[in-house]
Amino acid sequence: MTVCFLPQSVEKGVKKLKIVTQADMRRQLQHYHIGYLPAAIRMRIEDMFRRGKITTMFCTSTLLEGVNLPADNLFITDNKIFRKVMTPVDFRNLIGRVGRIRFNLYGNVFFVSQGEKLKQEDYVDLLKKEVPKQTLSIEAGPKNLTNAEKKYIIKALLQGNIELVKRNDAQSEEAYIMMRKFALVLLRDIMQDNDSLVRREFSNLLTPKDEAKIREAFIDPFTEPDDDINTSVDQTKNLRTAIAMGLKYPDRVDGRFDYDDVLAFLEKLSRIFKWGKYEASTLGKPTLLRWYAVVLIQWMEGTGLSNIMKKALEYRRQHRDNFWVNRGQKEYYDDGLQHRNIVFADTLEVIDNIVLFSISNYFLRFSNEYKTIHHLNEFDNNWYEFVEYGTTNPITILLQRNGFSREVSTYIRNNKDAFIIEGLDGKWHLSTALLKCSNANARTEASSVRYNMPELFVARQLGGNQHG
Repeated sequence: MTVCFLPQSVEKGVKKLKIVTQADMRRQLQHYHIGYLPAAIRMRIEDMFRRGKITTMFCTSTLLEGVNLPADNLFITDNKIFRKVMTPVDFRNLIGRVGRIRFNLYGNVFFVSQGEKLKQEDYVDLLKKEVPKQTLSIEAGPKNLTNAEKKYIIKALLQGNIELVKRNDAQSEEAYIMMRKFALVLLRDIMQDNDSLVRREFSNLLTPKDEAKIREAFIDPFTEPDDDINTSVDQTKNLRTAIAMGLKYPDRVDGRFDYDDVLAFLEKLSRIFKWGKYEASTLGKPTLLRWYAVVLIQWMEGTGLSNIMKKALEYRRQHRDNFWVNRGQKEYYDDGLQHRNIVFADTLEVIDNIVLFSISNYFLRFSNEYKTIHHLNEFDNNWYEFVEYGTTNPITILLQRNGFSREVSTYIRNNKDAFIIEGLDGKWHLSTALLKCSNANARTEASSVRYNMPELFVARQLGGNQHG
């Protein structure tokens, strides 16, 4: 691996080394690889880069997440991830993204210095530092679960209390979430008598008598912990009681979601799942919950990303005050490029982290409990499915179940006269014309799906008509 340092004048240094200049970059295909991009888009970008359709990629620390790409040159412009200096592990992982044996034998890493702000020595220090011995987060240590936190967990469980609050104001949100997760895992393992790593790590602080007392405290079958470590027994008890009392997903009005109904349902879930306590920085904030309700409705109704972004910009243009540039800075929204990019980033992050992760997990729990209590295998108006597939349309859901992405499924549905055929058995099939349509993503996905499920496709002549 070759290592070079570039001066603050990046463009000058790049020209001297005969690497791509800004003018060259404009002539090449480029793209961005960031964590909050929808998975389908991110995977498409990676595939295009592997095939040489994209030659330059701008990345955040998502490159640390084990992405294997045929990259020859890597330019590092910072030694931090967010506000924290990279650890030796993160740094070695990052520079290891080039020169992958599968793709090439050598790789070049260029470190960009920024005068007094970021010196060559900062990179050199990271290069010289030994990678420390790695430990599991369950093992006691300054950055892991501490002995004090372990004792705090045991004390709460012995009292029959799983509603853990922060130990003190100094405990970070990350440490609190980790502590609570391990408490749920430990409780499940004690109740199910699992000989797990987590239980063994607590063994020096727990006696058999203590474990017997914990089992007795949580023996109520209505709240007995299960394998879902995202939900604690107090949340489960509230949820089962609410469903037994008649709580269900609100009905749609003329096939559409009503904002007031959606927000009211989310507010009920907030009380049931205690989001104010357990999701204090996101779902637990009423102002944010109203925003999440808007994005959630758009996503479930199958609104495309482009239109979701347009609506987000429209809202900002009408509400220009109190625009958060970052966590500590507010500005007047000016609709400039920088502010638009922030809107795009924030909206994508809500879709990825809130709608498709947090809300999806809570809806999954709600749907599973609803089916159990009402003795159902399936039921209509299942909002978990609407979030999972990003639509309420049965054709789009069926296509995604068979391996198509949300975007391509929507494209096929919008051109159903050309690509969807209803068989004599009443089942839907796809025309082989889809393999030759003008939509590149649809062609690629259709080819892959056909390889695995050839019975889904049937031949039909369309007179050469192709849809783009």
